[in-house]
Amino acid sequence: MIRGVATISNFPLKNILRYEEGDTIKVINRRDWKFWKFETENTYITTRQETGSNKAAAILEMEDTGVHVTYHFVKNNDKWKLDVIEDEST
Repeated sequence: MIRGVATISNFPLKNILRYEEGDTIKVINRRDWKFWKFETENTYITTRQETGSNKAAAILEMEDTGVHVTYHFVKNNDKWKLDVIEDEST
């Protein structure tokens, strides 16, 4: 299970936007990265999944909004690092 705080050092970071018409892949460079804090009245759900011995995912969903984002992490040198963001929001 993912524990602790992950670092974000796998820049450029791949951001996959999933649409019915097809996927769009964008790249986020270190200078363009921004942290956001979710402040909403909607209930959000996070799910954590082990996807391999050195891979895991955290899924963020917000009820009644269509938000569904998966954050993929890789473990490198005993540290979890954000590797890919996959946005399937509608």
